[in-house]
Amino acid sequence: MSARTFLLFPIALVVLAAILFTAPLAHAESVLWNTAIQDTLCEDSHDLPGTTLTDACHVELDNPNVSISYSAHVVDADTGALIACGSTVPAGTHARFEFIPHVYTDIDWFGTGYSNDSPYGDWVNAGGPPAQVQCLQKDFVSRSLGRVGDSDVYVPLEVNPPAESIAGLAGLSCTSDGVSQTCQLNSAGTVSAVFQFSDTYGKFYARDGRMDSYWAGWPYYGECDGGNTPMYAVSSGSAYTLTVPQQQLSCPITVVAGTGPPTTPTVAATAATGSTSCTAGTPYSITMSATDPQSDNIRYGIDWNADGSVDEWIPATGYVPSGTQETASRTYALAGAKTVKVLAQDANGLSSGWATLSFSCADATNSAVGSFNGNANSNVNESTGSGSITADLSLSVVPSLVRSGDTTKVNWSAANVQSCKVTAPNGDTWSAIQSIIGGEMSSPIKAATTYTLTCLDLQGATRTKTATVQILPTFQEQ
Repeated sequence: MSARTFLLFPIALVVLAAILFTAPLAHAESVLWNTAIQDTLCEDSHDLPGTTLTDACHVELDNPNVSISYSAHVVDADTGALIACGSTVPAGTHARFEFIPHVYTDIDWFGTGYSNDSPYGDWVNAGGPPAQVQCLQKDFVSRSLGRVGDSDVYVPLEVNPPAESIAGLAGLSCTSDGVSQTCQLNSAGTVSAVFQFSDTYGKFYARDGRMDSYWAGWPYYGECDGGNTPMYAVSSGSAYTLTVPQQQLSCPITVVAGTGPPTTPTVAATAATGSTSCTAGTPYSITMSATDPQSDNIRYGIDWNADGSVDEWIPATGYVPSGTQETASRTYALAGAKTVKVLAQDANGLSSGWATLSFSCADATNSAVGSFNGNANSNVNESTGSGSITADLSLSVVPSLVRSGDTTKVNWSAANVQSCKVTAPNGDTWSAIQSIIGGEMSSPIKAATTYTLTCLDLQGATRTKTATVQILPTFQEQ
């Protein structure tokens, strides 16, 4: 392969402070570290002593510019809503301080001139080397014009994942899963949480891929060559290590006193159809009531399948006065043991503990199991005597086009199904027949992400629907 120099756009060292948002709508908090490496990197050490780099270096990188993004967020542990750094919450809020998992798009380096792509990086223990010698598209740098045939050049950048810790939570009642913390914010004042990412390092590796049409038919076609030795720095003549300093993401939250959550609701079956017992195919109703110590208006969150997530809010919009008894119903398709959980939430966003109601549904007395209940609070999960009811699935992501690192709202609903689950390759997952009002907040979207709604219909068949979030391009390469 002929010598080739890749000139990368130099930018001065920039450390961006954490971006703070005043409303918990669309963003995780993030900090971006950026540097221009003031050196020339070369593929092989034997290219350096006593040689001219432009004649000897198979891959030469001049002043590559590297950016690394770290993300974290705070969520209401009771509702899943995002709590923005710099915002105000009422006393009694259960806040979960958690790190956003690292993804390869958190690391990128780019340039102009001969380089015509912007490679991403990888999070690899000890900074690599990569597990395999591969020529991956995300590592593509440029095509080198050779005397014999062109070759594609790839440069993986491997960064060691930093150690993570959270400071500023001393004195709070918290539980931990090892790194993330869930804390009850009971006292008025400011919680000065700081997400900390330890100093770390990274290394560049060179790859040469014979992928162009010239090599077709040759034994070399499709080969990817390259050692697992980091690229060398011209200034020192030794393997280059990218040094990444410690990063911090400050997340102050103001706690307002004088408020408290509603009482845990009282939940009971109601004789909607003349009996408090449950029969498959017949609407089963429950009543619920709770009071708020400050007489704030309240609403009730119902978890119909007892998985810890609210499936339905009563009322569907707004709130009712403290102490108001509300009713909701559901028609079960299958007989057997059932468990329903209910919480109360006041207009300030404070939630009570869960109340639990367990019962058993009996089989229907005949195959013609009643008619469709049009109550907006009912989920009809059975066939009628005249034939099968078709499952009806709806799934949307709003917005469906976001900047990298932003979030979206996932909305879905289903009718005439037994159960549903929403999943995505970024780890997002919810188990509910319908989303909460306004939709569930996604994790930060780093790449095009497809959400899939999978439901089991009344006949036991699986039904699916998908919706995709696309990334808004941030620049156009020349």
